[in-house]
Amino acid sequence: MSLYSQNEELESLAKTVEQELKWVGIIALEDQLRPDARQMVDSLHQAKIKTWMLTGDNQENATNVSYSTNIITEKTQLHHLKFDNVEDGRAVIRNTLTTIKKSLPVIDEQSSPTNFHRQFSSVSQDAYNPKEHSEIAVIFSGGVIDIIWKDAYLQTNFTFICALVKSVIGYRLTPDHKKSITLFAKKNLPGSPTIMAVGDGHND
Repeated sequence: MSLYSQNEELESLAKTVEQELKWVGIIALEDQLRPDARQMVDSLHQAKIKTWMLTGDNQENATNVSYSTNIITEKTQLHHLKFDNVEDGRAVIRNTLTTIKKSLPVIDEQSSPTNFHRQFSSVSQDAYNPKEHSEIAVIFSGGVIDIIWKDAYLQTNFTFICALVKSVIGYRLTPDHKKSITLFAKKNLPGSPTIMAVGDGHND
């Protein structure tokens, strides 16, 4: 098995092996949150530290856990990046960025994307934090990340979105996705921020 196409080859192997299976039994497992998880996230927010949750779980569970831990609240303006190809992705990213701009007190809402990017690059990140009463978060899947990595326009504007929102939620992510997103954030977010990545399992 090649190290350079391991994921693709494993997926192909699974499709070959997992045929005409018979259910022998089903086991349901529930992961309980640590009792102090919500308090920890609240402490991070009070310290103005942004929280990102990157999980291999499905969208519903990822969203529910985000509410349970106060990563997002009922007041949060949650933007779902959902697309299947680069062309659709550009439209979704562009519309999402335009909507987020309306919550920013500094940006001229009539400015073009080019002017917005120039303003973003020339002013400190603190000036672009959303208004205190404006809770903004973004959520996306591993499939969307695979598409974003293929296109420079998507990468650039995904960076702007992640820098402007309070919280980021990724679901259906592999350990490789989590690693690439962490390194991407460290390299591309304004100010080369210090990032602490905490994994809850051996594969992380």
